[in-house]
Amino acid sequence: MRDKPTVRADGYHTCYALAGLSHAVNRYWYEEEQEEEEGTGRLMAAFRWRGERAGDGELREWGVEEEDCVECVHPVFVIPFARVEEARVMFAEAGFRDDGQQGIEEGVGKLAV
Repeated sequence: MRDKPTVRADGYHTCYALAGLSHAVNRYWYEEEQEEEEGTGRLMAAFRWRGERAGDGELREWGVEEEDCVECVHPVFVIPFARVEEARVMFAEAGFRDDGQQGIEEGVGKLAV
């Protein structure tokens, strides 16, 4: 996709155009009341976003056909929610924390890429 008719398509504009379509045909909300895990701090705020596909009735009401729908993408990371959770778990298992108990150097040492 491209942002101007005279400009070639590129990955950046394609990503954000599809993210906009995703937000138009899906529902998103932020769970403020989610319990804080010990030691998670502010960095966990991005992981409180949730999303789901709008129902068939809503899609019909909006005039959206099923084949025009795109998957829910995370509003902060702009990738599918399942991949966000996989990354969160991977970094948590490596010891990355937001409570000052582990530094980046120690966490990087535990990641086996």
